[in-house]
Amino acid sequence: MIKCVTILIVMASSVFSQITLKSQQDLHGNDYANIWGYTDSLGREYAIVGCYTGTSIVEITNPTSPREVVFIPGATSDWHEIQTWDHYAYVVSEANGSGMQIIDLSQLPDTAKLVKTYSTGSWTRTHDLQIRDGYVYLTGANTTSGLGANQGGIRILDLADPINPVSVGLWADEYVHDCYVRDNKIYAANIYAGAVTIIDVTDKSKPVNIKRFSYPGGFTHNTALSDDSQTLFTTDETSNPPGKLRAWSISDINNPTQFYSFGTNAIVHNVYAKGRFAYASYYQDGIKIWNISNLSTISLKDTFDTYPSGSAAGFNGAWGVYPYFPSGNIVVSNIEDGLFVLNFAGQETGTINGTVKDSKTNLPVAGAKVIFLQDNLTRKVNASGAYSMKALSGLTTVKVTAPGYKSKYQEVTIPVGGSTTLDFTIDLKPLVEKPTNFRVYPEKNRVTVKWGINTNDPKFMRYRVYGGTSPSPTQIIDSTSVRKDSIRTIFGLTNGTTYYFRMAAVDSNFNQSEWTDEKSVVVNPVPPQTPTDLTAIPDSGRITLAIGRNNFDADFLRYRVYMGSSPNPLTAVDSGNGRDSTIRVIRNLTNGIRYFFRVTAVDSDLLESPSIAVNSVPNVPALNISTSIIQNPGLTRYIEVVMIAELALLNAPTVKIVKGSDTTSIAMTNLNGNPNVFRGSYQLKNIGNHVIITRAISASLYDTTNIRGFVVAASKAIGMSSLTSSDGAATLIIPESAHEKYYIGTENQQFGETVYQFSPDGYQISDYRIEMALPNALKNYALTTVIYQKENGSWTPMETQYLARQNKLVAKTNRLGEFKIGLNSDPSHQNVVVKDFSIAQNYPNPFNPTTTIRYDVPTTAHVSVIVYNLLGQKTRSLVDQSQLAGRYDIVWDGKDERGNSVASGIYLYRLQTDGFVQTRKMILIK
Repeated sequence: MIKCVTILIVMASSVFSQITLKSQQDLHGNDYANIWGYTDSLGREYAIVGCYTGTSIVEITNPTSPREVVFIPGATSDWHEIQTWDHYAYVVSEANGSGMQIIDLSQLPDTAKLVKTYSTGSWTRTHDLQIRDGYVYLTGANTTSGLGANQGGIRILDLADPINPVSVGLWADEYVHDCYVRDNKIYAANIYAGAVTIIDVTDKSKPVNIKRFSYPGGFTHNTALSDDSQTLFTTDETSNPPGKLRAWSISDINNPTQFYSFGTNAIVHNVYAKGRFAYASYYQDGIKIWNISNLSTISLKDTFDTYPSGSAAGFNGAWGVYPYFPSGNIVVSNIEDGLFVLNFAGQETGTINGTVKDSKTNLPVAGAKVIFLQDNLTRKVNASGAYSMKALSGLTTVKVTAPGYKSKYQEVTIPVGGSTTLDFTIDLKPLVEKPTNFRVYPEKNRVTVKWGINTNDPKFMRYRVYGGTSPSPTQIIDSTSVRKDSIRTIFGLTNGTTYYFRMAAVDSNFNQSEWTDEKSVVVNPVPPQTPTDLTAIPDSGRITLAIGRNNFDADFLRYRVYMGSSPNPLTAVDSGNGRDSTIRVIRNLTNGIRYFFRVTAVDSDLLESPSIAVNSVPNVPALNISTSIIQNPGLTRYIEVVMIAELALLNAPTVKIVKGSDTTSIAMTNLNGNPNVFRGSYQLKNIGNHVIITRAISASLYDTTNIRGFVVAASKAIGMSSLTSSDGAATLIIPESAHEKYYIGTENQQFGETVYQFSPDGYQISDYRIEMALPNALKNYALTTVIYQKENGSWTPMETQYLARQNKLVAKTNRLGEFKIGLNSDPSHQNVVVKDFSIAQNYPNPFNPTTTIRYDVPTTAHVSVIVYNLLGQKTRSLVDQSQLAGRYDIVWDGKDERGNSVASGIYLYRLQTDGFVQTRKMILIK
């Protein structure tokens, strides 16, 4: 279906005069996401549109008549983000298992094909991506999975082979929603912290923080740079108050200064900058363009509203804008209405032309391509080696590439309305490929150099390692003799000195390859600090090691476990996956034999700390203990910790509560003199994830440790708050009436099921809301799977609704306690299913004096339900507020806004949300 564009849209969008609507296309329902563009070697232009179920590639060379070339199916998700590199489009989403789709665009305008979906074992989904200079920077979701709490940072992939990316670096200090990259610097948007982190990635394997800054009211969604890299633009995707576009002077990168902000009733989403203009999508206000040629007087240049239904802080309307087409066309993705093709008459363009020739022969290079990286433009040279192309004015990076030649990069500024001549000479590639995955690890008086093996080049002979105390070393310090060598150790270095290394490969004629990236290291740097609080917990055939957290070293990487049958073991049996991997289970042990363990900390240079030691015997008679939390329903900030042991204890147990780097020891005392039961108290200080570590020693000297977690939330004075379990599967929605109480959530396994407990148990408030994700194993039973609550020791099914869009189950309760998911014991039961916005016929109808109106809300939205008379005059507003997804019943008592009973007759009632309106009739008879 292609929607017609009404005069209303044109009139609502013509406040300024330079943007005109060329066409609008909606082929794939709603829930459109971001958009990108591509211009092929013949100058044809394409919009690449993220849709709910895939990616649409639409030719817009004739902007008044867009043509969908192909639709590439993908994971179902509200988020799809796209960028291009060479003749490939890369698509990511937050859907589990979606990875990164790689789409070959080389066969346009006829078709495009999905050639690969790339992911790794730990990374399977992504929120956003940025591609720059042959690397893709993946951000958000689980891009840095395996690093515990530091998921959702940045994963860096090398696109030297565009179809087979290689992971070369990770940055996992905190969550990153989006980023912008230029000159080997990442400008990371730390959305939840309201901050920007500037990161040096000259060495992709070792990102280094340059500067981090935050600001009041920040919720940093994305970033963009001006052409001269002196101004950073940020957007805040907040609804209360609506987020703003901000401009920061970063001429002094260590002292970013905000000098401009712009906000409306709508929420700003994405911003891009190019030449004299910045472009931003503003959800319900459409797109806006600023003149940034004079940063002392930034001014709004033009605007176009793709969502004329209103201007409010809702998540409707313009998701993204792509402004880089040389024709002056701009494409916008609208969440509800698909693709908008606009033309901006103020767009400033220029021309670049020249030749591409061989540096030695000065002859034209057949097959050479000139690529404008930021603008996604590509041109092939003609038989004379000449090219000419039109592009947006401003700074761009040009890449020249040809088969068998080294790629060349050069920055160039395209003039406004003029022409620039830029001739290139390029060099033939060496006959041998350079080494891959080059790494250097410092040790005492030496370094270890590692690289990937060159297995595909028959003329390859050996590797050369170059090193010295100055950058770009030219001295060969080692030369291998075996083709399959991949490691060298360089001895005799001076501790505390910085050394520089790079490598090359040599063929049988002693032609040398290109250099690898250069690495610099300090020999014998300071190793990480020793781990703390190592505990061994024996069981039959295995021993569990609990390691104290060691997150105070910035480059701390993981723990390493050594094991043997005598003290000071030297055999490494385990090396963790990340800095938060503190619980290790050593299996396949022989019962009754004493094992000795050492644990060290390892940093990113593979230096090890001194070790901490412990020993234990598997199959020791178990001392079973349980640790419970009891929350005071009147003073919810205070909790009691109760520990129960199966055996009498030698002395009081050691109990610690850990929140991040804060550890509090709890004084435990006998309960009524019972040597098996102890209690202590704790005052909650922070919200978020907590861990209780309980260690007890029985009277017969058996030792055990119990570790469990809980989550803390505080209700708000105004509005709802929420508490989500540590596994993310269960959420408690806390109403405003909770009056600033503290709430605790825990989870545990009972008979193979996960049971979630929310407290305080004795504090009763109506309209608590329990939300639980429907497990994959039960997706086919969504109508009969319910939430159970434990009442008087028995599990009781609750009245449950199924939210189809979120794949969640929802139930309401007036008191807290234990909850779980399971099939309803009544086989005839069917859940209420909430799939779309709708309002049902009132009942009874006709009525006197009251009637009930039922309506469905599939996603969180601002909802109004209003009663009108037949003249269209408002009689009574029944609902006017933001509501969570679910089915609602509202009663009208036949009275108007002043409380007066209305006359008999026909009345209309209307449900309205952002993008949805439905009206029905009802009859009042007296």
